[in-house]
Amino acid sequence: MTAVRDAPSAAIEPLPRFLHLCYLGLAFFWACSMLTFRSSILLTGAADTPQYNTLIVVVSFLANMTVLLGVSALVERAPENLAKLSPWPFCGCILVGIAAIGGAGIWFAGPALSASLVIGSTLCGVGFGYLWGSWADVLGRVHPSRTALYAPASFLLTTIIFLAVDSLAALTPFPPLALMAPLPIASVLCLKRCRTESSQPSVLLAPHRTESQRYLAALTTLVPLIIAAVPFIGRQVETSLAEVPYGLVEAALSMGATPLQIIRRVLLPEAMPSIVAQLTTVIISLVGESAMAGAIGGGGLGDLAIRYGYQRFRPDVMIATVVILIILVQLVQFAGNLLAKRLNKK
Repeated sequence: MTAVRDAPSAAIEPLPRFLHLCYLGLAFFWACSMLTFRSSILLTGAADTPQYNTLIVVVSFLANMTVLLGVSALVERAPENLAKLSPWPFCGCILVGIAAIGGAGIWFAGPALSASLVIGSTLCGVGFGYLWGSWADVLGRVHPSRTALYAPASFLLTTIIFLAVDSLAALTPFPPLALMAPLPIASVLCLKRCRTESSQPSVLLAPHRTESQRYLAALTTLVPLIIAAVPFIGRQVETSLAEVPYGLVEAALSMGATPLQIIRRVLLPEAMPSIVAQLTTVIISLVGESAMAGAIGGGGLGDLAIRYGYQRFRPDVMIATVVILIILVQLVQFAGNLLAKRLNKK
């Protein structure tokens, strides 16, 4: 009896290292996902347009949710099925998808360009969907009080990796694929190590949380989401302002307009339809990110799908959550397009 009682306490010793590895792998996964769908480094030539960017986000989101449903159905038969499924083919899907998206604007044009982007987005969505479900399975068994400490650091590291890779792609001749390829590989290596070390998942199970603990967990995931979204919003607004013809600015300068008047009466009105369209894409991305936050104690639809659907082998809950997410995305897209058309005075 003594040996049995001492076993859990002995298993708790390597837990901090295990958690560090989990959130490090999550940071690699999340940075690669953000660079794929929320950065312009992969889109070159004719593919570098807001319309194609939106196409990539929507297609990858649908592929992501489909794979999550498939993973849930697989785990429903036996919980160990997910661990038996090798992550390397899905890592290969991500790498091939990144290559297809990055090379679409260089190699193709017209319908072939759209087809390459759809194929690349689908492959990336399949790979990211598997990693999403796998990390949710690992982190969903971790005590939420621990995520309050490690989750902000993980998202902060995600932002640092995102900015570092984005800057290197802009300032150096290295191809984006070479800079992004190590990220999914590192995430898969961390995932395999975490699965090996979490041989006693009961040690990680969390007790019932109070309302204040739930609020704290949701708040700690909100801050890094904001930090991660700000650089992308800044890039999108900068791109929209750069699309305004410089002739309008010169005309305003010739009439004696001050810089503040140019910004308020020329740049913002002309760029507002494009800004609204870009922000619509950002909001759609944040819907997926906020759902992922549920895996680390953030609550919301992600927490509902993981705890009551995925971990309890309830496909009906998973399907209902996916349907709600799809409806939410479509409503946001419809509202954004409608507002952009009304603001467009051309």
